[in-house]
Amino acid sequence: MSGVVLITGATGKRGGSRIRVRYPKVKLVKGSMSDASGIFSNAMNVASQPIWGVFSVPHDAEEQQGKTLIDAAIKNNVQIFVYTSVDRGGDDSLSQPTEVPHFIVKHNIEKYLLEKSKAAGMDWVILRPTCFFDNFVPGFAGKLTNTCWKVALKDKPLQLIAVSDIGFFGAQAFLKPEEYKGRFISLAEDITFEEMARVYDAPTGHDLPLTYGVFARCLMWMANDIGSMYRWFKQPGFNADIETLKKIHPRFKDFGAWLEEDTEYAQK
Repeated sequence: MSGVVLITGATGKRGGSRIRVRYPKVKLVKGSMSDASGIFSNAMNVASQPIWGVFSVPHDAEEQQGKTLIDAAIKNNVQIFVYTSVDRGGDDSLSQPTEVPHFIVKHNIEKYLLEKSKAAGMDWVILRPTCFFDNFVPGFAGKLTNTCWKVALKDKPLQLIAVSDIGFFGAQAFLKPEEYKGRFISLAEDITFEEMARVYDAPTGHDLPLTYGVFARCLMWMANDIGSMYRWFKQPGFNADIETLKKIHPRFKDFGAWLEEDTEYAQK
């Protein structure tokens, strides 16, 4: 049985306006991730029934926020909690916190969710996406991201995913809770840098945006979180079961489909 679902961390200013236009039945509630109890209180003021499910997308560095949302969900008798984490080696993820600081945060939240939900009888689903296609976009941040990949990984494939596909699996968890509860699902598509550059060129008419390699090297050297992440991408790296994912979701987007369907970069 499904009911009201509370989705956190999914909107900014642009996201909120898009939701109002595209999904008028969805009710937006203001709240701070530092005040999980307040989020539930505000949500209950506009909900027609108790909160049945939670979809959690906490900030990468905010471990305490992720944990307090779990506590608040249990306190409010939530039946199923879907947490968006990160893949850390496929089936080995639960025992692999890695040395990447924000991966460690998500690992710790996963462990906390398993411990607390077991004691409370709350069902859970943990989605483990990899890198996002959405990060590899025009603009200086996108240029840096693309160049870090080119410099750090060279010809090694990287697993990535469209944010919209994360939404598909999140929706499935709520639509089919008996099928999905208690599952860890790593989400990804394989592609090399050269393949990505080639795919980007065809629909956009432009080369994949890049910057000077020295900028990328300096960033990875100065920012420990970013440097350790790209070193981990190189070895051991993500390990999502892509073939199984495509059986569940045949329209799982590759980079070309993401460009065409989810962005304004492709020439329409």
